[in-house]
Amino acid sequence: MQAPIAPDVALAQVIHYLDRGSASPYKTRAFRRALAVVGELDPVELAERARDERLVELDGIGASSAAVITEALAGLIPRYLLEAKAASEIELDDDAMAYRVALKGDCHLHSTWSDGGATIEAMATTAIELGHRYIVLTDHSARLTVAHGLSRERLEQQLVEVEALNVRFAADGADFEILTGM
Repeated sequence: MQAPIAPDVALAQVIHYLDRGSASPYKTRAFRRALAVVGELDPVELAERARDERLVELDGIGASSAAVITEALAGLIPRYLLEAKAASEIELDDDAMAYRVALKGDCHLHSTWSDGGATIEAMATTAIELGHRYIVLTDHSARLTVAHGLSRERLEQQLVEVEALNVRFAADGADFEILTGM
């Protein structure tokens, strides 16, 4: 049996599984917005709104994200989270698993800085959990405006975030590095 999880953690996991399962970017974006709203809200007010079924009154919280929050606050594993996880899982046979175990990194990742569905930190944390030693962040350049490509200024900001994450992972003892490209 899995221990209860906080609403923000439940929403972050839903985002991860939607992204992993190649769900519509609109769904992923909606849950990211709900996560941002939860992060800005006083926990007491969040609990009161969930109890009174008033979460959907908040801009950025829809019926699905409200259900995830309410179930998490009730000490349950949200049904939507379980469904998103199940939908994203791929069964691997022994031959495929041998390749999976041999992988040490991922060389093509887009983050929320451009058109990806997950934050750099979330992708790195997942990669570490998978036993990877690196990921290569390859967000789009400014030339691809339709994918929210990075200008020079945004790229410089992203590199600061990557360096901070690399320092933190090293301090935590992880044999892991975020590499950058474009």
